[in-house]
Amino acid sequence: MNFSIEVAGEANPMTTKTLYRTLAAASSTDQQQIQTGTSQLQNWERQPGFCTLLQSLFLDTSLPTEIRYLCIIQLKNAIDKYWRKTASGTIKKDEKDAIRSRCLDCGLKEPDFRLAKQNALMISKIVRYEYPHDWPDALTSIVSQLRSASQISTFPLRLTRALLILLEVTKELSTARIQRTRVSLQFAAPAVLQVLGRLYVDKVQTWVDFLRKGGNDEGGALESIDQSLLAIRVLRRLLIAGWEFPNRHTEVQDIWNILGGHFGEMLSFVNDETSPLHINVRRLIEKHLRQISKLHLSLARDRPAGFALLPSSTDLAFAYWNIMNLFGDTFGTQASNAPTRVIGVDGSADDEYVTILEFLSLKGLLLLRACAKMVFNPAQTFKYQKAEDKEEKSRAKDLIKTTLLDENFVRTMMESL
Repeated sequence: MNFSIEVAGEANPMTTKTLYRTLAAASSTDQQQIQTGTSQLQNWERQPGFCTLLQSLFLDTSLPTEIRYLCIIQLKNAIDKYWRKTASGTIKKDEKDAIRSRCLDCGLKEPDFRLAKQNALMISKIVRYEYPHDWPDALTSIVSQLRSASQISTFPLRLTRALLILLEVTKELSTARIQRTRVSLQFAAPAVLQVLGRLYVDKVQTWVDFLRKGGNDEGGALESIDQSLLAIRVLRRLLIAGWEFPNRHTEVQDIWNILGGHFGEMLSFVNDETSPLHINVRRLIEKHLRQISKLHLSLARDRPAGFALLPSSTDLAFAYWNIMNLFGDTFGTQASNAPTRVIGVDGSADDEYVTILEFLSLKGLLLLRACAKMVFNPAQTFKYQKAEDKEEKSRAKDLIKTTLLDENFVRTMMESL
């Protein structure tokens, strides 16, 4: 089939048919077709209705996946360039409303992960620009979809897609530079945690029970472990960005205690050499552990006083020390068989070549360093601090110094390291 475009530039009118032909040309293997199609898309991208037509084609599941994928990529890029009110050639309000009204529903029903991922990224960009003023119920709508999807077990895809959308939106809002956006996320965080925390606990309980007791619903257990992994990825970011003083909130303390229990339980699954776990299941559990350890380290670095004053934080630091000792006992045999890789200054390394014990040991060392820095080299800030903030900071420093970094433990670390 020939998708050549003979009329170049703005003279070629934009319709659903011509847009489809142009997308087909831009996704072909012929260099001339690609160049012509790409040029035409660039000419159209500022025209009114371009984004709406792209979304309409994306929603048409009868089209080839390659065409739909290019549609959502073009739409995401156009939103990034022209959604701002101050952008040259900004998208009109009625077109924005039309795109926004369809993006959530189509993302929840999309069976192809690649397409759902790009749609979720597109939604996160819209939320970044519109939340909270122009789209005040953005997070409420997503959480509502998450709640309803978790109550209907016959449509597990909707729940997985709702978690994916929430993950990308949380990523976007948690890294926002505008203070207003971060404050809005903190305002919405308790409602999100209420639904997400319950969902996470339920899904973990489902697959843990299956691994311990067995059963007939292996497919349901695999779905649950995928969904709990998405949930913990959201929780990791939400707990950091959603509360400036996490130790003061009961709901954060509760989920912190739950994650601490899960950390030990999941480690027992993957650290048991006699365990009959399938390699794919083991890797999924290890991914849970990686996410939880990243949460521990991020809290210790970004919310040092809050980390110290959360329940059992010093016990957690000692647990990491025990993991390091366990890894040290087997390091010689593992190192002789391991391929060469580069470990970054932040403790990162290629997950493909890093065992879970090594990964947790690296995070544990960084966590202990963050605790030492909290006591002996605390970060200075020009931000106004209330008396309560100063008191908590002092109490956290004394707690770490007396219960963790006492003389005996410091001597033990120096002798071991």
